[in-house]
Parts: sequence; C-alpha cells; structure tokens
Amino acid sequence: MNHNGIVLRLQKLTLYGVIFLLIILLHVQSEHVISAVQNALLLCYQTVIPSLFPFFVLSGMLTAGNFIRKLAKLLSPVMYPLFHISGAGALPFAIGIVSGYPMGAKVTTELYLSGAISRQEAARLLPFTNNSGPLFIIGAVGTGMLNQPSLGVYLYCIHVLCALLVGFCFRFYHGSFSYDKRKKSTGSLAQTLSFSDVVAKSVNTMLLVCGFIIFFAAVCTCLTPLLDTLPKSLSLFIKGILEVTNGSQIVVQSMPAPRLMLSILSGVIGFGGICVMLQVAGIVTPAGLSMKTYAIGKILHGIFSAITCYCLYPLFTIKVQPAFALTAPMLPIQNVIQITVSLIAVLACFYLFYESKTLCKTVKK
Repeated sequence: MNHNGIVLRLQKLTLYGVIFLLIILLHVQSEHVISAVQNALLLCYQTVIPSLFPFFVLSGMLTAGNFIRKLAKLLSPVMYPLFHISGAGALPFAIGIVSGYPMGAKVTTELYLSGAISRQEAARLLPFTNNSGPLFIIGAVGTGMLNQPSLGVYLYCIHVLCALLVGFCFRFYHGSFSYDKRKKSTGSLAQTLSFSDVVAKSVNTMLLVCGFIIFFAAVCTCLTPLLDTLPKSLSLFIKGILEVTNGSQIVVQSMPAPRLMLSILSGVIGFGGICVMLQVAGIVTPAGLSMKTYAIGKILHGIFSAITCYCLYPLFTIKVQPAFALTAPMLPIQNVIQITVSLIAVLACFYLFYESKTLCKTVKK
C-alpha cells in the first residue's frame, strides 16, 4: 500500500472513531443533549428563520432579474479599483452585512451560477461578503451579553471595517483580469428561475442552516465534559471556534479585563466559527466553488478585528457591564429588524419598479 493509501485509510479510521465517540457521548449526555437541541430548535424558530428566510427569497429575486446587470454597470467604477470585482459584487456585501450569516455566501454563489461574476470574482467575494449582521452583534452580543447596545454598535463598525480590509487584501488574488475577456455562462438564472423556484431554493438553504445549528448544539454539549478536562485556555479556544454564539458568550464570561475581552470577542465574531464555515461549505461546494479563500479570509477577518478593536479601545470610555444572557430586553433587536426589513423593502420596490419599466418597453415594441 502506497503512502497516499495509508494516509487515506488513517483519515477514514479517524473519522469513524470520532463518529463512534460522538454516538457514545450522545447516549451518556442524552439529557443535556436533548435540552441543547430543544434550545437550538427554539432559536431557529424564533430568530434564525424569521430573520433569514425573507432575505433568502428577496435576494434570490434580485439575482434572478436584470437588476444585477444594472448594479454591475453602476458600481463597477467603485468596486473594481478597490476589490478587482464588478459592481455586481456590491450586492452580496450589502446583503451580508445587513442580514448576517450565511447570506453573503448564498448571494455570491447565486451570482456565480447566473454568470454575473466569474469564478475569480467569487473567490475574492467570499472572504469579505459573508459576515455577521447587526441583529447578532448589536442585539445578541451588545444588548444581551454586554448589556450595552453602544458596545454592540462599536463591535459592528469594526466588523464591517475589517471585512472591507479583507476584501482589499484579496483584490490581488489570481491577479487582475479584463472584463471584456471574461467568459459568461450560457445559461442564466434570470432566464430559468421562477418565483416558486426561488422559494424552493430558499427553503432548502434554510433547512441546511438550521440543520447545522441544531447539530452543533448537540456536538458542543457532547464535547463539554471532555473539553473541561483540558487546560482552561485551550478549552475556551476550542469552544470559541466551534460556534460563534457560544464562543462569544464564553469570552464575555471568562475574561474580566474589558479591553482584552472586547478584542478577543471581536476576533471570534470576525472568524465566525466552524459551524458557519460548514454552512458556507454546504452552499458553495455544490456550485463548484472552493472554500480555500473563504477560510483564509475569515482567519484574517478575526485577526484584523481583534487588533483593530484593541487599538481603538482607548478612544472609547464606555464601561463594560456583562449581562451573560441572551434574554435581555428585545426592543433594540426589534428596531434592528425594522430597519433591516425597511432596507430590503426599498430594494424590492426598486427592483419591481425597474422590472415594470422594462416590461412596458417590451410591450410597446
């Protein structure tokens, strides 16, 4: 047996060993796992589905229409010098920073499949368009965990700024290219997708996202007894990179120094966690896109966010008062939802207005 065969066999044995270990831990920790899965289902029902599903449908409508071509023509003079992508790339970034994970990756994939962007552009877009939204950073982290929405706004501004910095770094990926020489796909989603197709694709993506959230809730609960036997710093690091919500709460609870705590918290949010990374893999891999640039980009995003937060901290004199809970008053979150829905409604109205004008011109001809 050659070296590659031995390595492949060891990888399979390791995978099977981990699966059997998780099955055993599921039985041992069954009571805690059931409670964790119930909480994850409640999270999906109360927060994840209401906040993401409308975005899935509306973004699908935008990427399936002529709106993308108009946007690309309008914003290319700005997007190309900064990020070496066409103006169409502004859509996944805008939707990603408003709606949160994994909308940026989903819209980028749809643009690639429709032929609006090339593979190189998609590779450049993925690292900086799939970001956490204000609902999580300002609502869950700022209001729920830190008990100060202003700190959530501070972390959110750093998150967006560092995402743009990551995008600028990836402008050199695979060098520059000419738009005139790019190959456009022969089939376009704009010509084939109906509204029912968009809704069906959105439902499938929603099930994928909720499935990962529920599964990681169970896995994190199973691994807790094992991780608690490790040194505290290593245990906190592993828990932090597994899932962004639990990771953020652990950082807030375990670090009393405000400056260091906020810096690491900003880094955890910038990285996004392995759970989100697997959600993105489930979206982009079937389309033939690589996860390489996304993984590198999120690591850079986490590093940039931590450093930027640490350096800018002296400019702010806000006292940190951790609340250690996600059950804080929901009024700020509701405000964020209202603003988000309003922005999407404006985009939808603009799109419908543009399509109606195009239809009228076609009828006159």
